Amino acid sequence: MNRRTNERMDILIFSIFLLDMATSKRINMMFTTCLLCLFAVFAVVAANALNNHITIPPKCCPPQLYQANVRLIQGLSINGQGMSQHLDGHWWYDRRNKTNAFEGIMILNGKESQVNFIQDNVAKKQYNINKATRTCQVMAQPFPPFDGCVPEDAKFMGQETLGRDFMVNTWSGELQGDTYNFAFEETLTADCIPVTVTTIGEANAEWGKTDLTSTMRFSSFQEGIKDLSVFDIPDYCSK
Repeated sequence: MNRRTNERMDILIFSIFLLDMATSKRINMMFTTCLLCLFAVFAVVAANALNNHITIPPKCCPPQLYQANVRLIQGLSINGQGMSQHLDGHWWYDRRNKTNAFEGIMILNGKESQVNFIQDNVAKKQYNINKATRTCQVMAQPFPPFDGCVPEDAKFMGQETLGRDFMVNTWSGELQGDTYNFAFEETLTADCIPVTVTTIGEANAEWGKTDLTSTMRFSSFQEGIKDLSVFDIPDYCSK
């Protein structure tokens, strides 16, 4: 072969090599994608197979008095204007009197402030309290109250393992009222200790139509409350 023929052969061989590399990459990508698909299908099938053998647990409630650290993150749209909100603090629950109280910090659109409120789920009122200035804002509760109980019409979605070996029961359903319409999913331990609550829906609040997506996580759960004065509404709050 002459020199030109050799050059053409070299170019042809190099082109075949590039084509082979590209084909191999596509095959690897397709193979990886198929593995991911199979993994996802296997995960779903495995979960369903496990849940088919699980007895539906009875609907339950946590203790009458309990407290926990709570971390909540919300995405809101108020009259079309979006914003984010974080709550991080301690929550006390009195299921007997349908009252709860929260104290901690709130981060709204990046701005941090101290928050203290009491919710009266019978009167459907929330008292936003500023102890430093001795002021109080009273507002109607726009969102469904939470007491940790599994609602009567909730549907059992099965059991799942969080992390390595933390087993929880998952329930889902709807919460509807005069001013709100929400779907929810909550996870609880076998002895009915709340772990997570996720809600999505809309409400007609005093400040306007509100679309909301919210996730709340409980930690350091304790049964009982030694100091019930956390539920006392200050005298500078109008009842």
